[in-house]
Amino acid sequence: MKKEKKVFCNSCKTTTNHSILSEHKVSDEVTFEENGTTENLEIGQFLYQVINCNGCGAITFRYRNYRTEFYTFDEITKEEIFVAGKYYDTYFPERINDQLLIKQFPGIPSIIFEVYNEIINAYNRNSFILCASGLRTITEAVCNHFKMDGVSLGNKIYNLSKCRLINKELSEALRAHKFLGNDAVHNLISPTKEELRLSIELFEDVLHSLFTIPFKHNDLKKRISKRM
Repeated sequence: MKKEKKVFCNSCKTTTNHSILSEHKVSDEVTFEENGTTENLEIGQFLYQVINCNGCGAITFRYRNYRTEFYTFDEITKEEIFVAGKYYDTYFPERINDQLLIKQFPGIPSIIFEVYNEIINAYNRNSFILCASGLRTITEAVCNHFKMDGVSLGNKIYNLSKCRLINKELSEALRAHKFLGNDAVHNLISPTKEELRLSIELFEDVLHSLFTIPFKHNDLKKRISKRM
């Protein structure tokens, strides 16, 4: 059993030591002919591994695509440059350390939750333009759910705040989502991953404010009423 460098563990929710339980290697080679002689040159390896967490024992399958080191010619400096070998790893199941988890919002309409679910999936798959478009879509869906009047989405967002359904800060956050979505849809401008993460987290605050808090408030009132 070979020791392995630290890997993020989905079960432990942190980076832990892992061991390689099993490994199968396949060479990636190119064939070329030089001076009448045919030769094979290894340019990398495909490694299929079963690894387990040394903390909780969780089993993971990992596919590694290793590209060997090589020299390349720099046209600007007119010098050879050394490029170090590198591993490209794919895990099954996927690692969640850089992903957002789908949260639950009691009382949320199913259609709005479906859009939210697609936004999180688009983010986790690095589909940033689709994710930004989804933020604009869900903003409009929320405004329509509460029957906000307005000739534009900006007016509807303003009316959410005017009707005291959300506070001023959350209203401004919704406007930011609207412009992110406009850039993505009309100008094909992709926001950064960090911008999207912050926007999604802010929108989750909006969903909590509009749906979760009223749902829990009503549930508490019913429980107190029954007890009285």
